[in-house]
Amino acid sequence: MKKKSLKSDKNGLIHHHNAPHNVFDCVNDMLHNNDDEEYVAYTDGSCDNINAPHAGGAAYVIMKDGEIIRAKNKGLLNTTNNRAEMLAIVSATLYTPENSRLDIYTDSQYAMNVFTGKWKPKTNVDLIAQFRNHSRALRMVVFHWVRGHNGDKYNEMVDDMAWSAYKDTITQNGIKEGRWAKGGYNHQ
Repeated sequence: MKKKSLKSDKNGLIHHHNAPHNVFDCVNDMLHNNDDEEYVAYTDGSCDNINAPHAGGAAYVIMKDGEIIRAKNKGLLNTTNNRAEMLAIVSATLYTPENSRLDIYTDSQYAMNVFTGKWKPKTNVDLIAQFRNHSRALRMVVFHWVRGHNGDKYNEMVDDMAWSAYKDTITQNGIKEGRWAKGGYNHQ
């Protein structure tokens, strides 16, 4: 059995230090280590924070060797933009194979800073606990901040996916779209 600890450095890297207790664990690590496994995730969330029932959407894409291997989105009710952003990140860590490195690109400074421990949140502690639990199985998680609505191909893709999940949710639930619109502008 390994002891696992979770540490974040000043650059937003989360390092997992696995300390094998015996020779069997050392050999097992050498046989099953995914040091060459590297994945990239782009994540985004969107939410109508103004109008009840606060519908939103979360989305992520995961890439391996430059190819998208998974793209998922989900509509949400009674949420916030931060929760939608965080849910997308948690979902990406859950999908990524154990002992892999995961580079996460997000436009949410809030999610990035609470997940790396730079900020001490008063809310969303359930999602922080889930992130920590899922990310412990990964060799390394590295966060990268990207400016939203700035033309980054994959950030725009997950933004569109999150918005689509939001739109599907309000349609399926007979909710009138509020004055809020994606990116601060109306898409019509």
